Amino acid sequence: MRKPLIGITGSYSPEILTYVKSNYIRAIDKAGGVPFIIPPELPKDSVRHLSEICDGILITGGEDVDPRLYGQKPHPKLGEVSPQRDILDKQIIEVCLKDEIPFLAICRGMQAVNVFLGGTLIQDIDSAIQTETKHVQPEHYTTLTHEVIEVSNSTILRDIMGSSKIMVNSRHHQAVDKPGKNVAIIARSTTDGIAEALVVLKHPFGLAVQWHPEWLVWDRPEHLALFKALINVA
Repeated sequence: MRKPLIGITGSYSPEILTYVKSNYIRAIDKAGGVPFIIPPELPKDSVRHLSEICDGILITGGEDVDPRLYGQKPHPKLGEVSPQRDILDKQIIEVCLKDEIPFLAICRGMQAVNVFLGGTLIQDIDSAIQTETKHVQPEHYTTLTHEVIEVSNSTILRDIMGSSKIMVNSRHHQAVDKPGKNVAIIARSTTDGIAEALVVLKHPFGLAVQWHPEWLVWDRPEHLALFKALINVA
């Protein structure tokens, strides 16, 4: 039986054209899938065709989502945005929802899922709430720095990762605020309540996490399990 083909959303750079950080590719490969990069700046019909031939989709991290897409003015601490990436993610998410393609979204990917389903974001966590948790951790990505707990009687993370309390890494200054349509927040930071995972309801497998499990797959089997769950459904 062939391995599932997993499309990975690429990021845009004027110099490099498109790129994907290698740990996303390695994580999909280690979990048993075949990674395939979907570049930005393709015509919509080409993006749709590429999405349709994939068995699953990985929506990666990257720049901030443009706040104008969820009806807000840019915050003074807004980071770099990428119109090309926003367009690609919107198209990919629309195809995944319409055709019920399984997907896993990470960091910016989680925020994009929420925005393109009508939700909003906290544009800068430190400006919005008082917290001692460093969501942009100074430690390396391979270091676990804070705890996440599953909420709202959800068992998805427990079923996949083996526990409802999970230690994670953290590299984000934005977060999901108001959930979008059919979006359910299923996990939050235990220290400050920041949204750390969500699912898209009425979808076979639409899971998003705020941390970066792709850096943890080598010695943290519970985080590799997220990618294996995508591969298994795909």
